[in-house]
Amino acid sequence: EGTAIDWRFEPAGSLLLLFGARPDVSDPVFRAGRTRLALDRGWTLQARRRYRVGRNDYETVACRGKPQAAATGDWRRWLGGDFSGEAVYAVTFDSPAAGDARLDLGSVGYACTVTLNGEVVGRRFWGPYTFDLAGLLRRGANRLEVAVSNTLANAIAAPGVQQRWHDRFPPASPYEDKQRVFEQESLAGGLIGPVTLRLGRFAPAPCLRTHA
Repeated sequence: EGTAIDWRFEPAGSLLLLFGARPDVSDPVFRAGRTRLALDRGWTLQARRRYRVGRNDYETVACRGKPQAAATGDWRRWLGGDFSGEAVYAVTFDSPAAGDARLDLGSVGYACTVTLNGEVVGRRFWGPYTFDLAGLLRRGANRLEVAVSNTLANAIAAPGVQQRWHDRFPPASPYEDKQRVFEQESLAGGLIGPVTLRLGRFAPAPCLRTHA
């Protein structure tokens, strides 16, 4: 009826638009306050496990390196262009108040698990990468950890892998060349950001009045 809505679909994203429905009053709504924290400094990054192409199958290798100073953005700068696996971002930040908040990770490549002060908040496999922190935020110091896993594209694109496959498993599929092109689009990984935290409160959803 003349309503126009514009939005942009991110890769692997989704959006649900619901019209004419009565909201569930038991499902609280987040009311954003004025306080907004930009978590853009003080991050560390530690590789937890690596997935690599072995002689006959993929292999999982535990990583034993220590956390290193890092920043949000493409993690290839710290982990290398051939890294496929899981790594953990961590930061300690101060909150001016305790209570409710909403965490927005921005962009992530690709799956992630969020932990705040030792408690798992949730997991996402596609955007939007937002998490409701109902009553979990502490006044003062808080510890945020984001475990991120990328795809196998980086391991497959590592030098020598494609030639090894060609030698051991001929003939190649007709789709092989196309797949290699697609993989180049997903080499960037990690906690891309920007990461922001919005303080507020969760309140009951308002009731909608209906007319006969």
